[in-house]
Amino acid sequence: MNLHLLDFLNSWFEWVASAMIFLNIAAILRDKKVNGMSLFAVSYFSALGLFNMFYYWELHQMISFSAGTAVAVGDIVYLYLFLKYRKNS
Repeated sequence: MNLHLLDFLNSWFEWVASAMIFLNIAAILRDKKVNGMSLFAVSYFSALGLFNMFYYWELHQMISFSAGTAVAVGDIVYLYLFLKYRKNS
């Protein structure tokens, strides 16, 4: 299978993931709390998002890199808001 096609398909999964993350961010900002969340899970996925940026860069998958960057940024914002609002939950 063509690697560019795989990069394109993977990037769509990443873009959808980033959209879901930003919907969660909007909910946290609206509710000012983070019920039912795990610090471990939020931290893990933040680290995975940062790792994927380097991984896609090294594989020269620039479409996935751009989408992965959106995921990583969203994850870092999500982690920040989690830490900020967890006392309200």
